[in-house]
Amino acid sequence: MKDIRKILMAGGIVIALFIGFLAVAFTVFMLFAPEKTRREVLEKVDQETTHMRDYFETRQYKAMAEEGDTRAMHMLGRRYIAGLGIKEDRKKGFEWITKAAEKGNVFSMHTIGQAYLHGDTIERNVEKALYWLTKAVDNGCERSMYELGLAYLYDEGLEKDPEKARKLFEEVASKRSPYRHFYATECSMYELGKMYARGDFGEKDIEKAEEWFLEFVKDTKDGNGGLDAILTIARMYGGLSLTFNVGQVYTSGNGGEKDLRKAREWYTKAYATVKAIGSGPYWINQIDEELKKIDEEIAKEEEK
Repeated sequence: MKDIRKILMAGGIVIALFIGFLAVAFTVFMLFAPEKTRREVLEKVDQETTHMRDYFETRQYKAMAEEGDTRAMHMLGRRYIAGLGIKEDRKKGFEWITKAAEKGNVFSMHTIGQAYLHGDTIERNVEKALYWLTKAVDNGCERSMYELGLAYLYDEGLEKDPEKARKLFEEVASKRSPYRHFYATECSMYELGKMYARGDFGEKDIEKAEEWFLEFVKDTKDGNGGLDAILTIARMYGGLSLTFNVGQVYTSGNGGEKDLRKAREWYTKAYATVKAIGSGPYWINQIDEELKKIDEEIAKEEEK
């Protein structure tokens, strides 16, 4: 036994010395290697580290999924689909996410519904998409409420139903919890504004449209540092289009009394936003042109 221990200790010392030698050799190499070579080596090391991390994380998710953890099932499914830490197998990935959904994982319900609706990962199936998105909605998934509302408005495979879309958007838009899905909330407000401006419920209702557009703008300021947050949200979720579209609604006078001064106010906000975020000349020229027309019409009104 003593001899075996001595052999094991000697072997351990040799291995430790060898690893130390490799570390020293690698350090010396990195000190004297050309910069390009150093970058390539570090990139390779980083890639291999990422692959190893993905591999072990996937193994962990697989073990947990096989024990019935629905979150692990969902994550394992996504990793099969993306080929992260495991050989890509989109069919098997979708099967794991479906298992999670069947066991009550709401995010998996939403993911499957989206996949069937858009034909991602699986063949498009509107009936199954409605089934899973509706289950997710029934379990309080705000993102599914928003996506299902969009489907009732714009999906060619569904009969258009603005009233169902409105109810879904309003349910999401009414949420004020700090844990709500901000993207779904704000985009639902924006869609409601567009619906009223278009006249999806009959006559156009510009005042109602403005109300929802303003709700969208106000919501982006909640605890987010004022203007800086508004501009960030604008870049991400199309706030620039929002202000410009509101201006177009008033300028055209569609569905309500024409209000050029209110139109000018919104175009001016759009212009200020464009200047602040450093957007290209297209929007500046476009807004300048509209402002010029509005000013000309205002001047004609004042001459009367």
